[in-house]
Amino acid sequence: MLIDTPAAVLTRCALQRDSPAEDVLRALKELERAQCTEPAAVADFDGRWELVWSSAATKLPLLNGYMPNRELLSWDLQAAQLRLEIETLPFLPKISIVGEGLAFDEAAQTLTYAIKDKPPSQWRVLYVDRAAGVMAACSSVTGLNVIKRVSVAAEAAAPPAASARSPAVVMAAAVDDPRACMGTWYVQQQVPPLG
Repeated sequence: MLIDTPAAVLTRCALQRDSPAEDVLRALKELERAQCTEPAAVADFDGRWELVWSSAATKLPLLNGYMPNRELLSWDLQAAQLRLEIETLPFLPKISIVGEGLAFDEAAQTLTYAIKDKPPSQWRVLYVDRAAGVMAACSSVTGLNVIKRVSVAAEAAAPPAASARSPAVVMAAAVDDPRACMGTWYVQQQVPPLG
């Protein structure tokens, strides 16, 4: 039996959304123990990134760790801001969250930022695949995460977030702590498919 490398599992997770949650979690934990083999550089955070998979979402039924919504991250190190845009359903407005004081400690492979008056949050980079546009990190708030770079062309052609996801899932955010929006969504209702 052929066993996928952590890199293959994470690339398939980010680009095809079909790696089983157990495989993704195993790959991320292996990379976490091994330390980042290819360190991230400041230039790796350019552009927009989509949060595809989160260990926080593995606790919710039916999701297998994959995000049911669309969360776009922009790591603007020059402006020292993390901008997070969350798209849920087409009839709801996007949620925008800004993290201030964004800094990247290249030696520690850690991004640090703060949202409002909350304690600083950190993302420690575990894996970078520049060619595939895939990155994995351990968040102090949401646990283990896989993100993918979003191209300008793909973003322009993307359907609204809810139509790109299963229409059977209706979500509501837990927003007592705005940082919880990053990967903490609750399934409220399962609607049977039409036809």
